[in-house]
Amino acid sequence: MTFNLECSGCVSRGIPFLKRLHAEFGSRVQLLAVHTSFGHRRLPREDVEPTLLKFSRDFARLPFPVALDLDGAFARHWRTEGTPTGWPSRRAASCFVASTAARTMRRRASSTCSRSGPGRMPGGNWQKGS
Repeated sequence: MTFNLECSGCVSRGIPFLKRLHAEFGSRVQLLAVHTSFGHRRLPREDVEPTLLKFSRDFARLPFPVALDLDGAFARHWRTEGTPTGWPSRRAASCFVASTAARTMRRRASSTCSRSGPGRMPGGNWQKGS
């Protein structure tokens, strides 16, 4: 996710969302927060780095790495639409959400079916012709 400490949505929604993803999926996903100047004031490293380190270690206690995109080149290259941004484009986000939802539904259906017996779902049989 790209974010900026001057972005209230990043600090109040974006970072907590990444922390929830990490809590839910743990080592099954690799998360990275990229602090970018894209769309924000461009500050020198010596002004940004100490504040970013204090935020990520002491305040937010981020359990994943944080990278620094001082000139906004990373965000521009990946065509982010501002901050916070979790994916390079809306299409990529839609694909991620759709595939994640499908995996979650399959996992839940599999779990429910195994508890209910073969071909059975709670409240009725889901197999055609039954």
